[in-house]
Amino acid sequence: MNLESLRNEIILILFEYFSLFELFQYFRGLNSRFNNLLFQEFNKFQLDLRSLSKTRFDQICQKYAPSILNQIVSIHLSNDNDTPQEIQLLLSQDYRLRQFIHLESLSIINLQSKQILGEIMNECSHLPHLTHLTIQYTIEMSENDKQHLFNQVWSLPKLKSIHLNMNSTRNSSNSTIISKSLKYLNIEHNIYSLSRFADLCRNTPNLRHLSAWFVVEYNEFQILKPIYSITRLNITFYGLENMLEHVLENLPNLYQLKCDLNVYISGYQWETKSTVQYDKEYLQCPCITTLNYGSSSFTDPIRSRFRFNNIEHLSLSLPFNENFFFIVSKFVRLRSLFVYTDTNKNLNNIQFQLQLILDQAPRLYSLEFTTWSRSDSESPFEGLRSVSVRRLNLIRFNFNDQDYHFDEKECIELSRSFLGIQCEVLIITVKNQRNILTLLNNLPNLRSLYAHSLDHYWPENGSVSSAMDGLVQWLRQQLPPTCAVTKDENDSFGIHLWIR
Repeated sequence: MNLESLRNEIILILFEYFSLFELFQYFRGLNSRFNNLLFQEFNKFQLDLRSLSKTRFDQICQKYAPSILNQIVSIHLSNDNDTPQEIQLLLSQDYRLRQFIHLESLSIINLQSKQILGEIMNECSHLPHLTHLTIQYTIEMSENDKQHLFNQVWSLPKLKSIHLNMNSTRNSSNSTIISKSLKYLNIEHNIYSLSRFADLCRNTPNLRHLSAWFVVEYNEFQILKPIYSITRLNITFYGLENMLEHVLENLPNLYQLKCDLNVYISGYQWETKSTVQYDKEYLQCPCITTLNYGSSSFTDPIRSRFRFNNIEHLSLSLPFNENFFFIVSKFVRLRSLFVYTDTNKNLNNIQFQLQLILDQAPRLYSLEFTTWSRSDSESPFEGLRSVSVRRLNLIRFNFNDQDYHFDEKECIELSRSFLGIQCEVLIITVKNQRNILTLLNNLPNLRSLYAHSLDHYWPENGSVSSAMDGLVQWLRQQLPPTCAVTKDENDSFGIHLWIR
């Protein structure tokens, strides 16, 4: 059976499993039937612009997206180190969110501009089908700014799900507007007292799932009324046990609870049930996806029985002891690995241990080093291999007890290493601005670079800001106009380059 023998309904379902870029590359112009399906029948395009090369970003935005604006149902944008300043670049091409008239889901990550946040929220008010919204905002917000944002969100008439991460715990706020459509809330870095929680529930009467942070002072006295709508609760709770009990007693329909507590709770009052087959031998932790592992942290009788088989993000101290592969025995889901060394231990075996993990992690994308050591080579990464790692973070790298700022020779060595050859995203500290060009010219697969230049830490003349402006201008003169070069808005010494 070939593809053309399938019914149109089946092909349209298959289209949902392809990215927008793949759909245009594989099916556009194939024949009139596929063109008709693509441009007339298919109405579930997803504009996911994360982890793209600059060339592909430009191709999608300039050639593909304009012809299907009313067929796009989701947009994902990120200003992370993989795609720096992507949000601003998209908006600079005369795109307005209100043009995507059938947009249902919008995700904005690593936004660093209050002005652009305001523009985005204003555009969201013109999207009649928007049901899911994710915003990660990385700049401190005042209480008034938070309340204004909450009111804008709660005013969206069809919105069902919101994930807000504002990276700001200093000020807390709430919406003063009632939303009957919102059902699923994930609010990070906004502290809820009992009174704010009561206000939240009053203004969100159909709330079903809540993920939030609670801080309840010992002298707070707030009598909650029963809240019947909430069925799932995921909370970080700081307060007395009786305060938590008061919250839970007033959630009569709650059937799923996840708590991160700052207090011990009584095992006689809280019933424990495990579905693990060999419960007396070990404790499976399938819901834990992020782990900070130090050998000394898992030596007591309780924690040594933990088993983590679904880890996606691992912070690891090397060398580890023989118990590590019992506690973390599977790495098939591992996406990011942060490595540092314990200098009080024998470090002769750490490269072998790290390579064992790399060999078992087929999905590992990001590898970050802080401290590293070896006596057999001047090149820190010689011999390390991974089939999947595409992102290296070396900006705080310390090698053999010395801060490692990559000079010309070391940049060349990195570009010739296995990890350097396949690196697509690099975060690094170099000695001078010319080392940046060396990396750009010698790393064959590099598409995004975030760099600190050591000779701009203490400029001889003028301020750091003016020195960084000069570096940006110099790099723009050296590189093709298609490359995007910008200063980091949160890091005075950081330079973003999105090059190919």
